[in-house]
Amino acid sequence: MTQQDSVRLDVGKLREFADLDNEIKQLEDRVKELKGERRQREMDLLEELGAAGISTIPMDDGRTIYRAATIWASIPAEKRQDAIARFEQLGLGDLVTHTFNASTLSAKVREWLDPEAGPGVIPSLVEDLIETREVTQLRVVRGRR
Repeated sequence: MTQQDSVRLDVGKLREFADLDNEIKQLEDRVKELKGERRQREMDLLEELGAAGISTIPMDDGRTIYRAATIWASIPAEKRQDAIARFEQLGLGDLVTHTFNASTLSAKVREWLDPEAGPGVIPSLVEDLIETREVTQLRVVRGRR
């Protein structure tokens, strides 16, 4: 008698489970492929739109495709201890938990760099500690029909 016989497992359910697991893996692989294709098309379109000076394109199906640039900030590992002390001097200890939350730090840097919301510059006390990069993507907004 096998272990399966003693427990009386429903082999059909086991096969369905294994099939679902296999299908999920195939779909995840397909999603990775699609994301790669989408990213390549996005890079091509960003270049074309930039060259044409276009940032927003309304589509005939109600969606709008637009350029969205986001600044992300991080602190290199070798500057972290110094950065912690300086951010605490700025009264921004809430950004620090002896590491930096990249999303929160990036949001603070975007606020500083926005001349309408902040000073328009990163404070000199910490500017040499922060590395920034701007990521530009295409986004789609679904329109109302």
